Amino acid sequence: MGFLTPLALDVRKFGDSTDSTLQAILVAITVSCGALYVVQSWLSKNICNYRSRLVVVSAVWWLYLLVTLVPIVHFSVDLGHYIKVLLPYLLYGIGLLVVAAAERRRIDPGSLLKILVWASIISTLWRVVYAIAIAGLDMETVRWQILGPGIPLLIGFGCAALYLQRSTILALASLSIAVLVVLLSITRSFLISAFLVAAGLLLVEARWRSMARAVLAGLKWFAASLFAVMVLFMAGAVLRPGFAEVWTARLFHSGAESGVDLTLLTRLAEYSGQMSALTQDVTTLLIGKGMGAMYYSSLEFAYMLPFMADEPAQWVAGHSTWVYPIFASGVVFGLTIPVVSIWTLVTGLTATSPSGSRNAIVYFAIYLAYLGQSLTSQLFGERYGALILGVVSGALFVYSGRVRAGTSFKPAAT
Repeated sequence: MGFLTPLALDVRKFGDSTDSTLQAILVAITVSCGALYVVQSWLSKNICNYRSRLVVVSAVWWLYLLVTLVPIVHFSVDLGHYIKVLLPYLLYGIGLLVVAAAERRRIDPGSLLKILVWASIISTLWRVVYAIAIAGLDMETVRWQILGPGIPLLIGFGCAALYLQRSTILALASLSIAVLVVLLSITRSFLISAFLVAAGLLLVEARWRSMARAVLAGLKWFAASLFAVMVLFMAGAVLRPGFAEVWTARLFHSGAESGVDLTLLTRLAEYSGQMSALTQDVTTLLIGKGMGAMYYSSLEFAYMLPFMADEPAQWVAGHSTWVYPIFASGVVFGLTIPVVSIWTLVTGLTATSPSGSRNAIVYFAIYLAYLGQSLTSQLFGERYGALILGVVSGALFVYSGRVRAGTSFKPAAT
């Protein structure tokens, strides 16, 4: 509880100048509790009767974090920037260690699900309250503030729980809160998350039962989802003036004069700028520019944007889970994060075997929801999001290990 829940009260500081002492306290509690749990496990007897690959993944991750110091020292990157960008990566690694510690004691990761769900609900609602009532931000800034890091978890959990026909009320509440906030924030990228979650659950349905059942279930889910989104869309129209018009503009009229989508142009400008900086010489290509290093968007794309002719220097963790690690750590070690992400995805497929636990299906759906955000946003840009992702990834490795060892739970009757 001490490890998983404090960061539910974490907020973005973009756009407001309120004190950040609370954030430091929350991080300190989370890290302390996580470290205490891991040490306690190491001092206890290992009662696990099988071995997953989670320990290996954890070792690879922490070795990568150690290597990130190389470009920081070589290029004298601002240490404060480095620590701020590195912190979510550290929390992800601690999440892996905590789940590995729980595995040593043969604790089912399913026992963490409801803690994560309730913490994500608190996080999502708290962000709305903080942005409006405390920070007093304008509507455009509020749009970014209210997108809590637990929203993908609520989407994945809600869809998977409804598919498994369990915790129905909590699943409906989670899904409704997440979708309503997404609609109010006018964020299109969650359409990718919804598609990946639906595709993943249909794949599970085909593996557990048959392809025909999967197709029939897909048609039912599509009709039910369409109706639910329409209801929530009408609720959003009541809460935010001009709601329908803004969504229409975002979906159908968000292109620059060239006809290319504005968000896509912005991302391409950033990615191109990062790659240009990376390929300046052989040294930067091999070891990267360092986490927290300054970068500029490419003017080739930036000039095509109507609202930006010259992009100022940036040091944030970028907007891509796949591009930024290579910019920060080079082509040698920067591939660690893409490889671990794909490895976790494949592991999730193994974990959802018909001989596995149904909890693995829920964690797999949650992972797919986060994966859908990785193309246009940085999964390691938010502290709490990275922590959740570490726990989810660790759980998938645990369940996959049980399937391979033949010690997983028996599937429920169909």
